[in-house]
Amino acid sequence: DLHQAVERDQLFLVYQPVIDLQTTAVVGVEALVRWRHPHKGILPPDVFLPVAEASGLIVRIDAWVVHQACRQVRAWLDLGVPPLRVAVNVSARDLGSAGFVEEVVQALHDSGLEPDLLELELAEQVVATDSGAVQHHVEELRSRGVRFAIDDFGTGAAALSRVGRFPVSTLKIDRSFVQMSGDTANQAGGLVSAIISMADSMGVDCVAE
Repeated sequence: DLHQAVERDQLFLVYQPVIDLQTTAVVGVEALVRWRHPHKGILPPDVFLPVAEASGLIVRIDAWVVHQACRQVRAWLDLGVPPLRVAVNVSARDLGSAGFVEEVVQALHDSGLEPDLLELELAEQVVATDSGAVQHHVEELRSRGVRFAIDDFGTGAAALSRVGRFPVSTLKIDRSFVQMSGDTANQAGGLVSAIISMADSMGVDCVAE
């Protein structure tokens, strides 16, 4: 079914806004893939992305998401919408794939989107993995202007030394910490404050899910 979903254009994207808390302006979006299954209805990513990972389809799906997201943001810009940065989740398998860098470059070229308006999100575990191929491809895309975010920061096993060496543009605080941080005196609130301070000292953006 998933093979057919890709071939028959059953996948589509929805966009979650990123809001600047100081101005309340929408400054970006995160592209989230959904599957319009002919019999099961709309399926969320946690249902089918593990299957995509196991089957190897994830690289093809993620490349499609990058192309679609870049085209959509370019279309919004052409309609006069202020520039929005679009974030796309990518996997370690994507960044280890020899052709993924070319896919991203082609998506930017085809859409005419500026590279700094595309941000690829990596799980913290990917940063923790000592993979030369992943690091090389990240650095190559970063040199072209593409941004990188560490997703769900604080839940993985990335050593701070590796985070410091990684060409990251944004740290995303996992929503589990945000949901528990109403009382800033508690442990979760302290961790959120620490991540914000870390992002500030690194000179990168910080997003709370």
